[in-house]
Amino acid sequence: MRPAILRFFLMFMLGSLGLWPGSLWSAPLEASISLPSEQLKPEQVAIVINEVDPQSVAVGKYYQRARGIPDENVIHVSFFAEGANIPAQEFAPIRRVIGANTLHRIRAYAVTWTTPYRVDCMSLTSAITLGLDQRLCAADCSATLESPYYGTQGQMDHSALRKAGGLPPSMMLAGASEKQVFELIDRGVRSDYSQPKTANAFLLKTSDARRSVRAAAYEEDFRHFNDERVSTHFVETDYLTNQTEIMFYFTGSKTVRYLGKNRFLPGAAADHLTSAGGMLTDSFQMSVLRWLEAGATGSYGTVVEPCNHTGKFPDPIILMRRRLSGASLIDAYWSSVKMPGQGVFVGEPMSVPYGSPANRP
Repeated sequence: MRPAILRFFLMFMLGSLGLWPGSLWSAPLEASISLPSEQLKPEQVAIVINEVDPQSVAVGKYYQRARGIPDENVIHVSFFAEGANIPAQEFAPIRRVIGANTLHRIRAYAVTWTTPYRVDCMSLTSAITLGLDQRLCAADCSATLESPYYGTQGQMDHSALRKAGGLPPSMMLAGASEKQVFELIDRGVRSDYSQPKTANAFLLKTSDARRSVRAAAYEEDFRHFNDERVSTHFVETDYLTNQTEIMFYFTGSKTVRYLGKNRFLPGAAADHLTSAGGMLTDSFQMSVLRWLEAGATGSYGTVVEPCNHTGKFPDPIILMRRRLSGASLIDAYWSSVKMPGQGVFVGEPMSVPYGSPANRP
């Protein structure tokens, strides 16, 4: 067998098993990221439902109706998981089912359960999208495998990604109850094409120096962010209160106080840099679900200790630029995190407040 053909065969087999070696990730994928930006259409979104999880089933049905997603885009899996984590060896066949039932047109997954949110040392969303790869993890504070979605400006060529064993980006429609997830979905739908004339973005420098590393890294770019639709506020405080029309809220602390004293716009993104924000149901700090309960439409947090590595958390500037350019929530959030292996994306994937009505699906 010729070397090139043998290499392709090995790539295909490893990819189908979800065990893609990261040395083959880099160049081919990065070279494929330059397609025009395009808003997500209902036929491009797949819903993943766990049939033995009543909330997952209810959320999947609600989301399908709310977004008009075709029946053939709904992917059913069936598994029992005890608590927050599902071992990689148990998740591997589930991921294969997801991949095998993903139509070529699919550009994003909406995952409808809240637990498990972790696959051993990986987040559920990274395990689905990037595969079961130990280099997505870190036993210490070292860097992890970089995402091919990082820094993307438009639609990604998913055919190239799939050849490398990857799948489209995923986001969890998670919440403490069906009602809370239904409200999240409603906010996402309400945000579409809303084009808020005034919106606020906050980057906080808190008294927690270790968790305020983003404030130091992005202060200058944030202060000089130039878009008349958003007023940026770099604030030295531990929390906000009585603020309105919030579209972006970035901070660093174990717990963010007084979230209920602020008002978020539909489509808002908010997150806090800390170790266990992505532990959705059993965090010893503050779960990112609290942001959604307070009115945000999307968030991100880590499921295992990441240390305060800025590359493992959203880049506020990239996230804001992508959202304001008309990107969906899932595309904007995935493009903003350089090393998402240990972090979970949560929210309503299709939310597009700055999308163009002319491009409405």
